[in-house]
Amino acid sequence: MWKFSLLLGTLTSTLISSHGLALIPRTTICEDHQIEIVCEGANIQDWNSHGLPKNIEILRINSTHLTRFPANAFQNLTITKLIVENNPFLQEIDENAFEQVFGLEYIEIRKNTALDIPILFAPFRNLQALQSLILEKNFIRGNDIFTPVESYHLQSLTYLSLQGNPLNEITQNVFAPISKSPLIELNLKDCYLQIIYQGSLSQLKSLLKVDLGQNYKLIQSDDDNKENEMPQLQWKLLSLADNALFEIPCELLEHINETLEDLDLSGNYFFELNQMPKMKSLQSLNLDDCSISSIEFGTFENLPSLQDLSLKRNKFAILPDGLKISNLKSLVLSGRQLDFLNELVIPDGFFGNMTTLENLEMTRFKIQDSLNKEKFAGLTNLKSLDLSFSNFPAITEDAFEHLENLQVLKLSSCTGFDSFPFATLDGLNHLQVIDLSSTQIFADKIPETLSNIQALNLSKSMMNVNDAMQMLDLSQMPELVTLDLSGISIHGWNNRKFESNLKLKDFHMRKSLDYITLSDAMLDDFKNLTFLDLTQNKFLCNREVAIFYELAEKSEHLTVRDWYQGFGFLCIQDVNSGNITSFFEYATGGAEINDPIYPHETFLNGLSTSALTGMIIGTLLVVIVLTSLVSLGYQKWWLVKYKYARWKLIRNNVEDFDGLDKSFDAFVSYAGADQDFIGKTS
Repeated sequence: MWKFSLLLGTLTSTLISSHGLALIPRTTICEDHQIEIVCEGANIQDWNSHGLPKNIEILRINSTHLTRFPANAFQNLTITKLIVENNPFLQEIDENAFEQVFGLEYIEIRKNTALDIPILFAPFRNLQALQSLILEKNFIRGNDIFTPVESYHLQSLTYLSLQGNPLNEITQNVFAPISKSPLIELNLKDCYLQIIYQGSLSQLKSLLKVDLGQNYKLIQSDDDNKENEMPQLQWKLLSLADNALFEIPCELLEHINETLEDLDLSGNYFFELNQMPKMKSLQSLNLDDCSISSIEFGTFENLPSLQDLSLKRNKFAILPDGLKISNLKSLVLSGRQLDFLNELVIPDGFFGNMTTLENLEMTRFKIQDSLNKEKFAGLTNLKSLDLSFSNFPAITEDAFEHLENLQVLKLSSCTGFDSFPFATLDGLNHLQVIDLSSTQIFADKIPETLSNIQALNLSKSMMNVNDAMQMLDLSQMPELVTLDLSGISIHGWNNRKFESNLKLKDFHMRKSLDYITLSDAMLDDFKNLTFLDLTQNKFLCNREVAIFYELAEKSEHLTVRDWYQGFGFLCIQDVNSGNITSFFEYATGGAEINDPIYPHETFLNGLSTSALTGMIIGTLLVVIVLTSLVSLGYQKWWLVKYKYARWKLIRNNVEDFDGLDKSFDAFVSYAGADQDFIGKTS
């Protein structure tokens, strides 16, 4: 699809294309980018939809100098998605701007800092296909003095976001026009809210998800006009994140006890956490970044359905007794800093009664004691354990003895101990994912019990091993699908390594610490893959480079990352001189080489492009010379015969011809076809 210019604005003359579009040189234009029309630039100051295609999937109006959208701005157009963003001079959208526009399902009007819409939903009142209305970070103030009370009944609207507008308050009439719409999710984050008036939100009967985050004056206010009809609400998700709360808003939360399933209280200041209000349906609770230093025992006992609890970046140095929740399925903890780890004590037997826990994350901690089996006693149903970026003095070989159902183990970037022995994994018969990246390991033997492993990440984990692939035996992992051996020393291998890994499809070997020599065994291993990452490696040029080039180019199922038809990979012909060439040039003979490609097949396989070119030119020259000689010989054949006859006459006669007069009056040349005639005549 070719790009074309579309006239936008008041212009005195136009050139009409064969498509009936106005083409104006040197004018800021809308461009057709196949799936979207893009209108941008400071020269767009007045909107005119003349010349736009009748059917538009995405219309994007960005960074213009438009000040308003007039009535019927998109008249008789069918648009699926409209995005109006970063137009700093846009102040007004006419109430009838979207009259006679069809098919609009998604409107995103964002970061137009001068734009207010006094009668909030009036411009969109007839868009019955509209599902998502995003009016974020404009200057909408929610002034409802002239807002009509009658319903616009936007019958498809399910998502509304007013995030980042200075609404200040939500009065009863703000959402009255869409009270009959099937609105499910409402985003009022960062709207400078201080008051939500009685009944203003309860009229949205279908509402399930509400974000009131970053409205730090909202919960602090004691205004009696705030929303207090909570029993009528059926919300399932509520966010009060970053609201500068110093206490759990118990009164508010008790009113939505019946239906609330997901609560976000992150980014507040609770310090010492005590009794939570009763919320019998609550399943997920987020208390990240709340400066919590202690949690009393029984804090969560009024949350009988709680399954997922997140407490990232808080301040406790010992696992508090309040976290002993018998029905919990997921517990997520992490330290607060990246460079200086927070200390954490895990009392032996702490998880003894948490038999339902399936996911445990304790990342970025300096764990005071060695990891041993007592630390994880009771976690018989744990399926995922993540201790990444942590420090602990040692890990015993029986540390995971109680984790008989463990499926995912992540110990990426762990330090403090000498090395992680694979023997620690003995008995983990259900383990499917192991991430030991950037963690020093001792890989003398991979346990036979790891027969169910599907993903293994050992990148940057064998820094002291000269050639890691020679030590690894992957034959006991028939289910292996993804393997990452990046950032370690691998020279290559001459015997098949993946022969038993018939399901292996995704292999990463980036940034090897030494030169890699491709071999037939490696190429055979690569043939069954669907994705291969060998980026940022140094290869030695050899015949297998050319075979690899052919494999990467012709394979219908293999994708080689950053291949770029062979120009993305480089090999070194001479390590000492540093003579580097791309796989493409090497494989196709684009450069002279010392080690011929395919030396055991034919002579021509070892020749570079320049050598082959020289041979062809030489052969042509020989043919031309021989052709010229034959042609000349044919033309002078009579002279040859004459010279030969004269030589024979002289040879067969001993007489002295010195006194004989050898002068002639004339010499006649004749063609061979006239030889008989001349013979008879003479």
